[in-house]
Amino acid sequence: MKRMHLFIFLATVLCGSSVFMAPQVFAQSSSCQGWHSVCLKRCSDTQPGNASCPKNNCGPKLATCRSTGCWQEGQAFGGGKICGLAK
Repeated sequence: MKRMHLFIFLATVLCGSSVFMAPQVFAQSSSCQGWHSVCLKRCSDTQPGNASCPKNNCGPKLATCRSTGCWQEGQAFGGGKICGLAK
């Protein structure tokens, strides 16, 4: 019985803490514009001062997303494809 209570406690803590530890990406993941903001932030974090990153990376991804409803992550961020986004 103690083992079951421990399991329930740990599951509750892990599930509850994942809500607070989830990256901001998930809060913005419902729209193309939200993913564009994430892309811009990633450019500034990983390539500060590189003006071509937003122009050559985020801009085309936003245009594609607005026509398809899908955002394609870069390989540096897992390469996932997120679809069903508000255009």
